[in-house]
Amino acid sequence: MQSMTSRLAVAAALCLFPITAVHAEESDEDNRTIVVTGEAAVTLDTKAGGSRLNITPLENPASIQILPGDLIRARGDFTTQEAISRAAGVTDQASSGNGGLALSARGFTGLNSVMRLYDGLQMVVAAGTMTFPFDTWTVDRIEVLGGASSVLYGSGAIGGAVNVVPLRPDMIDTRQKARIGVGTYGSFRAAVDSTGPIADNLGYRISASRNAAGGWSDRGESKSLAISAALRFEPTDTLSFTLSQDYGDQNPANVSAIPLINGEFDRSLRFRNYNFLDADLNYKDSWTQFKAEWAPSEQFSVRTTLYYLDSDRRWHSAGSPTYVPATNQVRRTGGTDLTHDLKQYGGNLTANLSTPIGSMTNTLAVGGELTHVNFKHVYWVSQATTLIDIDGKSPGVFIPTPGGYSYINRFLTDQVSLFAEDRLEITPELSVVAGLRWDHFKVDRLERLTGVTSNATFEPFSWRVGAVYALTPAFSFYAQYSTATDPPGSIGNMSASAQKMQLMSGRQIEAGLKHVFPGNKGEITFAAYRIVKNDLLVPVLDQPGLTQQVGQQSSKGLEMAITWTPSERLRFDVNGAILDAQYDDFWETVGGVAISRAGNRPTSVPVRLANFWAMWEAVPGWTLRAGLRYVGDRYADNANTIKLAPYVLADGGINWRLNERFAVDLRVSNIFDKFYFPQGGSVIALSPAPPRTAELTLNVSF
Repeated sequence: MQSMTSRLAVAAALCLFPITAVHAEESDEDNRTIVVTGEAAVTLDTKAGGSRLNITPLENPASIQILPGDLIRARGDFTTQEAISRAAGVTDQASSGNGGLALSARGFTGLNSVMRLYDGLQMVVAAGTMTFPFDTWTVDRIEVLGGASSVLYGSGAIGGAVNVVPLRPDMIDTRQKARIGVGTYGSFRAAVDSTGPIADNLGYRISASRNAAGGWSDRGESKSLAISAALRFEPTDTLSFTLSQDYGDQNPANVSAIPLINGEFDRSLRFRNYNFLDADLNYKDSWTQFKAEWAPSEQFSVRTTLYYLDSDRRWHSAGSPTYVPATNQVRRTGGTDLTHDLKQYGGNLTANLSTPIGSMTNTLAVGGELTHVNFKHVYWVSQATTLIDIDGKSPGVFIPTPGGYSYINRFLTDQVSLFAEDRLEITPELSVVAGLRWDHFKVDRLERLTGVTSNATFEPFSWRVGAVYALTPAFSFYAQYSTATDPPGSIGNMSASAQKMQLMSGRQIEAGLKHVFPGNKGEITFAAYRIVKNDLLVPVLDQPGLTQQVGQQSSKGLEMAITWTPSERLRFDVNGAILDAQYDDFWETVGGVAISRAGNRPTSVPVRLANFWAMWEAVPGWTLRAGLRYVGDRYADNANTIKLAPYVLADGGINWRLNERFAVDLRVSNIFDKFYFPQGGSVIALSPAPPRTAELTLNVSF
């Protein structure tokens, strides 16, 4: 048998990169993706996240969307943000300040309200930042759970949760694949992947992805590296161990926002960059994981995971630019040199037991989790104000001034969690699913320069109960009630004032249906929901400078997603969302005066969303694909005075399969070169989205 070393040597020597082709009834692992017909169009019968009970979305009283990795790559989505934003009701809230991984879902925005997970494990948010995972090359699937999810994953999931599941070793077949690609603005991509058995009970997988670009804006260069490696050992049929190491190193384009000019955005400034000449962004993430699974019978199983996450991040950037009409220049107030050093480690244990209760089947999952986070936050701010020309050609460099200030803070967060879920099959058609979770957070804060310390303890309790009625094995109705909590700021670096507050509470009621089409030709899901979030922070009206937690925010909406494969060579994916989100009780201090924002829509939240995607193998070997994305209007400020126009994006591509091993893929994004802003949050400057780009990729499998 060929050794693992020689296999990897062959993969590295080829140094090629595949985007998968689309062909009926064939596998992505050998350069042809199962995305057109049969079970490939169905995810509702896949055992996935959204529960610890090892049940399918059809059996779960919750909204769960599963994005298979082969479909993601077939569409040409290179980043997890691109892929996730094609799910129903989800929008991308990327920015350099949050590491580019923040999302908006069901009217709630940011990493403190829409949780990110990796392989089912929560990555604790500190300073509103998350930087991993980002590359879809190593992704097996992405699971999007809509609405209040704290009962599963803890505080910080009122709007929903997204779980990225990585590829892991194949214990049966040996396969390698690779791709290499070039594109507009000097983009370059290369990746390899190799998996298979080393021995009868030992398998491996190693993947690497390298991306670089000259950038579409001034001084907009970027590069990234993602590596994933794993070994799986199965000493018996009932016992397995998996050791994995995942690594990411990113230097995103450090491009500034562009300022409003006379209250409008000037398209001619689209490619301008007002950041410092020596501006820098760098994120390094390392995730080590050991997983053990024991299933001595179909009725009983135990799973445990130990992990360690190390994240180092740096921002070296100018402040937001403001237009100065008198001189036709741009003013930059301040600049930052900011570093994060985050270390998170912990483990969890879950036991599943299935036993009869009379004539009914009952499945129970119980477990616990321990987490420790050590976060160091070093921040230097320059108070210097600089003026540069509107063309941004002479941006200058970051120069610390005596007027600046700095701080070094260290945060320690310890979390203990206990959880339980249960599913009772009352009849073959009717089942009830319930869950509860208790968390204990202890947060310690130390200001290293002053020696001031503060600490707090939180003990949130979340629960849910729901029912599923299966009209047929392929058609079910469901309803659920669930609760959740969000922290008043990132749990990993709570300020001294936030530590004195309570967690924000939320509740959701949801109902819907799920149906698999006859012959596995597709599926449809529908959900209706209402979410209410309490204890928002608002100013005390008659005491300037003081705040209290009495605010409320709510949302209600409808979501629908359809996958349909009318023939072996044609596939359609369509989804949409209608949303009504508002502040019910919320005040904002403007110029020292408290102003009510009740009835206003939260920033960056659209009221209409839709996605369309089609894949058609027009003639054997040639697959055409086209996608449309509609995002409705959003507001850039809490006052709802600056409205961002709705936009429609068109993406497309052609895949030519030369033979069983080689394929060429052309991908075009933002075909009509739409000028738009993906998110709000500032009244003086916003960041435009990328213009039209194209990439040509060569793919190989062996």
